[in-house]
Amino acid sequence: MAFVWETAADTPAARVRALTDFVRRAAFPVEVDHLVPTGSVRARIEAARFGRITLLTCTTSPVTLRRTATATGDGYPPTLVLVLPITRSSRIATGGHETEIRPGDLGLHLSTVPHTLTHPEGMHTHVFLIPAPDLDLSQAALRELAGTALRGTDPDTAVVRDYFDALATTPALRSKPTADHLAGPSVELLRSLLAARPGSRPMGAGPDAFELPGRIVEYLRRHLADPELTPLRVAQAHHVSLRQLYVLLGRQGVVLGDWVRAQRLERCRRELADPGHAGEPIVSIARRWGFSDPTHFGRAFKRAYGVTPTQWRAAATASEPDPAVLTPLT
Repeated sequence: MAFVWETAADTPAARVRALTDFVRRAAFPVEVDHLVPTGSVRARIEAARFGRITLLTCTTSPVTLRRTATATGDGYPPTLVLVLPITRSSRIATGGHETEIRPGDLGLHLSTVPHTLTHPEGMHTHVFLIPAPDLDLSQAALRELAGTALRGTDPDTAVVRDYFDALATTPALRSKPTADHLAGPSVELLRSLLAARPGSRPMGAGPDAFELPGRIVEYLRRHLADPELTPLRVAQAHHVSLRQLYVLLGRQGVVLGDWVRAQRLERCRRELADPGHAGEPIVSIARRWGFSDPTHFGRAFKRAYGVTPTQWRAAATASEPDPAVLTPLT
């Protein structure tokens, strides 16, 4: 379901205030500098949700959005911002470097990195807000991606760009439960593209994600739901001894049992908060991710997150933002 908000009915001064407030509530706080007189400020934003992903399709008058160093520590959840210009280019500046994002490209910036996004002709852009932890990329990799543009001339980028463009422009895909079911595959597709870039590596992987430690971590990730995922099986799949397996992972700061348990708990946590799994019993979600004993799962979950699975699901459902409540302040 989509929600449309626009400034047309507001007074000029109210438009300026309302746009800043809307962006803060839909994404995270930014400073908004309008590049036209107050009376010429215009904005139309269409919002939709795909599980934990927020889509904003924005059409505005010329504007600059600035995320300051002070604001990056404001406690808002780390968010990867995926920018798909439709007909107008924009510029993103971070760390003293400026990059142009053109129609056909994929622009990337991170809420925890100071940046300035300038739209000299106004925004006509699809913006996807993706919880950064969902991508399972290291903090270093995410920071390296911040303020970059993936060119649409690259075949892999073009495929991913076309996919997200279809999400943004196909009304049938934005209806529930289809939209919620597309969230996971969408994140995984983007993650695959980003992890393949030089310098970008999965959480826990070594300097090169295609070296053996990186391949082992990727194997673990693919088989998290397999109840037969054991250290011996992992070692045999990579033609190393158990001792070598532990040494290889230990060099990357990965303790095998702890890592697998943490990753499985995180998958459960995400699905408990996902509207697409709202009707599924907690025990079924836990069992899918390798927790056959409900009591053990409940204790492990509370130890990791400080609340029980039931409490987490209730709180996540209650606080789940919905485009329908993203109304401008007046």
